[in-house]
Amino acid sequence: MKKLIRLLVALSVGLTHYPAALAQTLDPSFAPVNVQRPGVVTDALEQPDGKYLVSGTFSQINGTAATGLARLNADGTLDAAFTAAAAGRARIEKVRLLPNGQVLAFAYAVLVGGRTFNTVAKLNADGTVAADFNVGTGASAFIRSVAVQPDGKFLLAGDFYQFNGVKSPGLVRLNANGSVDQAFSTALGNGFVSGPAGLSVNMGAVVVQPDGKIVVGGRFENYQGTGRAGLVRLLADGSLDTSFNPVLRTNTTFPNPIIYALALDPRTNNIVVRGNRYALNTREFVRLLPSGQLDNTFTSNILPECSTSENETLVVDGQGRITYQSCFAGTAAVSGNDYLFRMLPSGQLDTQFAVQRQLDGRVASLRALADGNILIGGEFQRYGTLRNVCLVRLNDQAQASATFRPVITQPGTINALKVQPDGKILAGGNFSLINGQSMGNLARFNADGTLDAGFRGTGANAEVTQVLLQADGRIVVGGPFTAVDDRACALVGRLLPDGSADASFTTTASATTNEPVLALAQLPDGSLLVGGGPATFNNITGPLHRLSTAGVAFSSYNTALAGGPTFPGSSPIVYDLAVLADGRHYVAGSFRQFAGVTTSALVRLNATGSRDNTFSATLGEIPVPRVEPLPQGQVLIGDVQINGEGGRVARLGNSGALDPFFALTLSNTAIKALHLLPNGRILLGGSRIGRGALGPVAMLEATGSPVAGFSTQNLLTPYETYVNTLAVQPDGALLVAGTFTQVGGTARSGLARLTSPAILAVGSQQLAATTQAWPVPAHGTLHLSLDAAAQPRTVQLLDALGRAVLTQPVTRPQMLLPLAGLRAGVYLLRVEYDAGPVTRRVVVE
Repeated sequence: MKKLIRLLVALSVGLTHYPAALAQTLDPSFAPVNVQRPGVVTDALEQPDGKYLVSGTFSQINGTAATGLARLNADGTLDAAFTAAAAGRARIEKVRLLPNGQVLAFAYAVLVGGRTFNTVAKLNADGTVAADFNVGTGASAFIRSVAVQPDGKFLLAGDFYQFNGVKSPGLVRLNANGSVDQAFSTALGNGFVSGPAGLSVNMGAVVVQPDGKIVVGGRFENYQGTGRAGLVRLLADGSLDTSFNPVLRTNTTFPNPIIYALALDPRTNNIVVRGNRYALNTREFVRLLPSGQLDNTFTSNILPECSTSENETLVVDGQGRITYQSCFAGTAAVSGNDYLFRMLPSGQLDTQFAVQRQLDGRVASLRALADGNILIGGEFQRYGTLRNVCLVRLNDQAQASATFRPVITQPGTINALKVQPDGKILAGGNFSLINGQSMGNLARFNADGTLDAGFRGTGANAEVTQVLLQADGRIVVGGPFTAVDDRACALVGRLLPDGSADASFTTTASATTNEPVLALAQLPDGSLLVGGGPATFNNITGPLHRLSTAGVAFSSYNTALAGGPTFPGSSPIVYDLAVLADGRHYVAGSFRQFAGVTTSALVRLNATGSRDNTFSATLGEIPVPRVEPLPQGQVLIGDVQINGEGGRVARLGNSGALDPFFALTLSNTAIKALHLLPNGRILLGGSRIGRGALGPVAMLEATGSPVAGFSTQNLLTPYETYVNTLAVQPDGALLVAGTFTQVGGTARSGLARLTSPAILAVGSQQLAATTQAWPVPAHGTLHLSLDAAAQPRTVQLLDALGRAVLTQPVTRPQMLLPLAGLRAGVYLLRVEYDAGPVTRRVVVE
């Protein structure tokens, strides 16, 4: 008998009144989470007693609070007394040791000892602030190089034109009390000037010879009208040393030679120079005699691919070997050494010092140690098999010390959250430690915030930007990694439910830009959509790809996106994806063309990748970072510029037209997340929402206006917080994740749970009442109407033995389940919602 059976009836939410103040509070029952990632070491040096001074971007060392500046013992443990006394509160760029044991710390603003100093602060040997030091307003621009003299005076070179009000174009010498050495400045006169090319003065290198003479290099065309460019030597009083005549080339095509770094050879005091090839006659490394003439016993043909103007990147050891860093990765000029190499005294590559591809990031600081080893610090997070490192001691063969392992970290970030049907929480991001346990950018928490000990595997070897949970429990992750669980799989990987690698999924991918994977989605047939910057999968290059369930790119899926809206010739980028039940999908990003036709940066495509011409957004040339389909066929877009105001949330109709009934109340907002609530309200995550007045988490009514009284401004300080992703647990508790260190004055890093009366839990009876399926019995197709506000994820049909015979992700509330091929009989329909499953029996004939 054919009879239309409505399995369940519609339900109204029933709660129409909220308190005037919708207070958001930290949920103390959710276990404290401390997410950390490797810090950045900007400078590190060895003291005569074997201890190490370290500066950079970090907040903890070996689990103890330490911000910006710290001292380590010889074994890598923290010198807690010095670090606590220094009481750093921000990034420190450089550190130097004075002859009397005092310490200089450099940054644009130096925050130490409860005080703020411009450019430089001086600390006593115990870490306390020195009372006899004051630099006034400091430097007018960036400091690139520092050299300490034996008498306690020190030289600063950089991009500045004055220091504490004293004219100082690119170079200044300070007395031990921080005052400008006026006699030295007078001797410099007009000093270093740029030429008609319009380039600014950039003094990147300064060293002091044992005889007190000062060698200065940088980007300048003329010194005191003498015509000397790029490199000069000064006498100790600041006057020009006319006996030094370096062999530098100048020409009308490139009249401004650039010297990036200088170092003295301790054997001879010859000067090793790193400059551009225009200055050094097609070479980039030369060694000069004290007269400035070429040392012909040194010949180097190495041409690094880029340069930094700071002396910390070049060091000469006691044997005359030259170690240098640059931003190259795998250039043939250095035989595959990434980021760091060493030359013999002759200038030839030292093959014994085989860094190869052990580093995964740039080196910012190099120091030759007293025992002949080298100390390196920087932006890297790995050296060989060592993970979670940014400060390493290397021996003569470039092998890392196994006993020197300081763990230097900064707050990590969580980019993606997914709540599993069993209540556990998947988190992907940029982190190496959670609550002191090693994690590879991917973790799983229990519902109460404790770590899930059953989630094994090593995670990803680089940041995870996206997480997608499949209906079968397998986990798809995206990001700029090359391996997951130590198995090669670039940009996109798949894991089994326990966190181990899924060997049935392999990608052949290579990134062609620095853009990571920014969007992941799954089509009804199980294939994956991958969006981001231009990447190559199976020799197909573009910002959007469709991958099979095995990880192979579909050659027939070619979206032909082109041209970013801001720069028409720029590469197209896909920021977000949203899939509908029939396989059509929204693509949001930064592009201006589809298949050669000008379009807004939001299109709707068919499952094959062809354009759905029934949807045409008229948004002009603005990027569209976020997209979220609504139950009635409408679609939300977030972080967009409309009517001249950026950072807005807007609603479009099913055809793409802007909905005039949705209030455009927000502006100047950075929106990272859109989340639809069961009551139709909209949660937003980001930074400075509503010009900062609403905090990094806000809530809108279904009409687009902010929910009265809902604010996280005081709970999550907007200037320090970025909320990248949101999730709601079945009981209505709100999970917020991103980059933050405190919630409501309580230490929480990366992940926290809030409670709020504005977020409604959806009970199983309510879900059952709003889930409909027909006809019963069904022939060929089963129609489903699901509760979109309750976030349905997957639907399954199970046979009498409990086996899943059909599984589909939910991409829109109205769905058609194909029943072709199923035997007649009784099946169990299972719908997985955020709040849990709803099941009903259906009959197939």
